[in-house]
Amino acid sequence: MDAGRPVEEASMQNPVGPFLLALSLVQACARPRATDPGLAGWRLLYPPEMADEHYPKGVHLLGAAPLSEWNLGERYASRDACEAARVQKIDETIDRARQEHGDAAKLELPVRRAVNARCVGGP
Repeated sequence: MDAGRPVEEASMQNPVGPFLLALSLVQACARPRATDPGLAGWRLLYPPEMADEHYPKGVHLLGAAPLSEWNLGERYASRDACEAARVQKIDETIDRARQEHGDAAKLELPVRRAVNARCVGGP
């Protein structure tokens, strides 16, 4: 490097540094990104629960809790698939509870969980 030249001018004359930087950027952009298919799509979430004798079966479902506190359920590729599964789970759970508990089926915890479940889109 010439002692009389400013550092900026000396580095501008050597094209290897900028070339390597440009090459690494191009490679990074062209590289397929690894994505976790489990993070994409929709997820069925169930509200958190708290013991409370004032609620049916002694369990209070906390439907107003932040979604970050909800229990993770199954994953689905689309909102429609998640909603269809949610409705099917509600119907199946109610049918099973009616067979086992008759008119008191609506108070059963599995029924209340299914009815209060939500489909939430993931990143």
